[in-house]
Amino acid sequence: MTYKAVKLINKKHKIYKAYNRRNHPADVKAARAAELEMRRAKRSFEKKLAMNTNKKRKSFFAYYKKQIQI
Repeated sequence: MTYKAVKLINKKHKIYKAYNRRNHPADVKAARAAELEMRRAKRSFEKKLAMNTNKKRKSFFAYYKKQIQI
C-alpha cells in the first residue's frame, strides 16, 4: 500500500468520525478517493510484480495463488 493510499484512508476515517453518516457528501467523496487510490496502488504493485517474474517467480506465483483463493 502506498503512502498516499494510507493518507486517504485515514482522512476518510476522520471525516466519518466527524459526521457519523456514510451518505454525507464529504464522506462519500473521501471514500471514493480512497477506493480509487487503493485500486491504483494494487494495480501498480501487480505490474511491478509481473515485471520481475523472471527474477522472482516464487513471490509472483505465491501472490497469484493467494488471489485465486479469495
